[in-house]
Amino acid sequence: MSEAFKPLTEVDRRSLRVLAWMCQQYLMRDGSLQHDFMCAGETALELLAEHGFVSLAPGGGAWTPAGRQLLDED
Repeated sequence: MSEAFKPLTEVDRRSLRVLAWMCQQYLMRDGSLQHDFMCAGETALELLAEHGFVSLAPGGGAWTPAGRQLLDED
């Protein structure tokens, strides 16, 4: 990864993990994240992308290895 991401506090990480699970539950279709150009979904994916958990694509995105790891945390 060429861009360095700032370390997250435990509260930030927990909040992003909850957001990630909401995206996984409500935006995952056919193997990719699709926000259907709804503002909340679009903003959620952009925020996760800012932290390296999602790679954005037109209409949605995909989990990065860091994003998959975030979803797998206890």
